[in-house]
Amino acid sequence: VFATARDASAYLSLTLRSHRKVVHVMMGDAHDWYLHEPQNRKLFQGIVSVQPKDILHHDFREWMETTTPLTLPENWYWSYIEDRWQCALTQKSKLTYGKMCTGDELLNINTLGRMTKAGYLSRGIERFLFAMDSVYRKLCPAQSGLCLEFYESGRELILTQLKKTGIEDDIEIYEYLQVGNDEFDYRTLGNWSLNGGLRLHSLYRSFFDGPVESKCQPPMCKCFLDGDFLQRPLDSFVYASEQVDTDRSTGSYVRRQPAFGAEKVGYQSVFEHLSMGQWRQYTHNYVLLALISVLTIIAIAVLVLGENASLFPYVDSYKPRGQAF
Repeated sequence: VFATARDASAYLSLTLRSHRKVVHVMMGDAHDWYLHEPQNRKLFQGIVSVQPKDILHHDFREWMETTTPLTLPENWYWSYIEDRWQCALTQKSKLTYGKMCTGDELLNINTLGRMTKAGYLSRGIERFLFAMDSVYRKLCPAQSGLCLEFYESGRELILTQLKKTGIEDDIEIYEYLQVGNDEFDYRTLGNWSLNGGLRLHSLYRSFFDGPVESKCQPPMCKCFLDGDFLQRPLDSFVYASEQVDTDRSTGSYVRRQPAFGAEKVGYQSVFEHLSMGQWRQYTHNYVLLALISVLTIIAIAVLVLGENASLFPYVDSYKPRGQAF
């Protein structure tokens, strides 16, 4: 599910009318769907969420928990507090809310969700400030104010230094479960990164009978990372020849799917595939082939006639002087 938290919650509410056994995978802001669904959280156990690693600093969270309108007199923050507490911080807003705030109103961090965007934004700003400070000290070691060299060469050096920083590629996988009496929260299943690959800490817990089976058909859900798509493009269009049962070695109930290249196309060339392939078993393929052939012939004919017409554009209109036709 790629959606906002509110839209994801509305979508899940509609799924209660269906009896389909579906495992929902939340991406991005959809992770915080539960903030807008306080009544039926128990019915949505087993939801999986795939998110970037949580890098929000603990001290930043503590600062947010103690911040009040008096300690952060910013218009955008005051507007948020007024909307959150339905009170006014200015005389102008009093006409809208009818009462004044005390100035000690605090944020409810639990209602803000995971704050993934805030974490990566703060990390990016932090890296930029450190890089800018390092470049300034390198170009202008004896100055503490405006520096011409910094304005002339600073941007390129800052960009070069930022390119050397590590790339945040860690992904965390969660499952929404009951963690206490009438309390529900996400539990970490594992993580994934480019360097370490997939590492599972615990198995997924299913809330309906039977194995979890993907309804997606290859090649739409094929992974091309380990295959040579340029040299063997037809391999990605091969369906599994036999039904692969659950993984007995690990006890996992997730149905395994063959990896890329597990089955090879049995034809040495594309021409052999066209002459001996299974596509000949379906009548509509012949209809499509005939239609394509007719359209191709028409296109070639139009090109040939257009070329001939362009070679003799004035044949019909040319008349020699003194001669009548």
